[in-house]
Amino acid sequence: MLVTSPVVDGVTDAVRALLGDMCAEQSDIVLLSDTEQLLTLRSQLDLAISRRLAVIDSRDATVDACGRGTRGWLVEELCLDSHGAYRKLRVARQLWRWPATEAAWAAGQISEEHVLVILAALKQVPTELTELVEKSLLELARDCAPHLVAQAVDAILVACGVDQDSDAVAARRYGTRGVTVAKTFGGTGSLSGTLTAVLTDKITRALEFAGQPTGPEDDRTRAQRFHDALEDIVDSYLGGNDSPDQDLGEPSARVVVTMDLATLEARLQSAWALLPSGAQISPATARRLACDAEVIPAVLGSDGQVLDLGRASRTFSPAVRRAAILRDGDRCVFPGCQARRKECHHIIEWADGGLSDLDNAAWLCGFHHWLVHEARWRMRREPDTGYTFAGPAGVIRTSAKIPIHDPP
Repeated sequence: MLVTSPVVDGVTDAVRALLGDMCAEQSDIVLLSDTEQLLTLRSQLDLAISRRLAVIDSRDATVDACGRGTRGWLVEELCLDSHGAYRKLRVARQLWRWPATEAAWAAGQISEEHVLVILAALKQVPTELTELVEKSLLELARDCAPHLVAQAVDAILVACGVDQDSDAVAARRYGTRGVTVAKTFGGTGSLSGTLTAVLTDKITRALEFAGQPTGPEDDRTRAQRFHDALEDIVDSYLGGNDSPDQDLGEPSARVVVTMDLATLEARLQSAWALLPSGAQISPATARRLACDAEVIPAVLGSDGQVLDLGRASRTFSPAVRRAAILRDGDRCVFPGCQARRKECHHIIEWADGGLSDLDNAAWLCGFHHWLVHEARWRMRREPDTGYTFAGPAGVIRTSAKIPIHDPP
């Protein structure tokens, strides 16, 4: 049972009253004023939490109470993400050194995001200049968003003599680069970090180029197209089939899919399967991965014992892959798609008896490969070697005869 102080009890009662307030009945002026004040109070509440975290951390209070360090308590007990817990602890441990910054935060003039930017800058400043730099950053933070304050840090440090020229600024900024990939829920992940200006430009141009819509049926958001484009770029580096310099004999992936025997016998109709990482994948995703990969099925009995660790399934031979490029060209065969080929697809799935021969092969981009496996589209080859795709809503897309191209 929680044991809280009278002050926190009062805040709790006030918040409950606030949540019960009928704000829809208030005037626009009152709503705007209330919201502005609540945002200020939220920032001040963040400071109150930071002060308490500083005391908790100094006492190792979480060690005795729950057998965890302070960061572990925040992540494992309070379910904060690891990066967020680190940021809060960094502020709690350093804020006491900067009373002017704490005072501005207490007054609701700046936010926790401002404080993080200011503390990061002050770490780089000689002791004799910290007061001047802190004052300059606080003046800016009172009127500007945190990202604008961060952009101004370089200029302020140069003006204060911390960095003598642009080369020194660039060298220091280069030292802050980094990328973090973290797992979230269900096997998905998040990507975050700080990129150099050069890499930011490169990756922006690459994603813009590779993430173009493939046609009128492409209803992906810009962010989704960029995600899929990033996967194509990574596949190219890892030596997938979309790389023109790769031996077309190699499948694009090697996948170990774990399933129970009943699921295998039901031919992946409804149950979920597991990747080696433990991530769950749907039957449709498993079939898509299996389409052009070496699939090693790990079949489990009812008690979880491994009944069979199968051999890699049959894939298209190098000759068939090259012949399909000669016939269809170097692009996805979906009508009107201009994206590069990525997956050599079995028109009739191999699990359904489809052969790994030229008549059953068609090159698709990553998006349209997903479309035919997981968005319930169907495709067939026409007698003139064109293709027809049919969507679940009755949409039909048909391509004319594919011209012959030289291999890439």
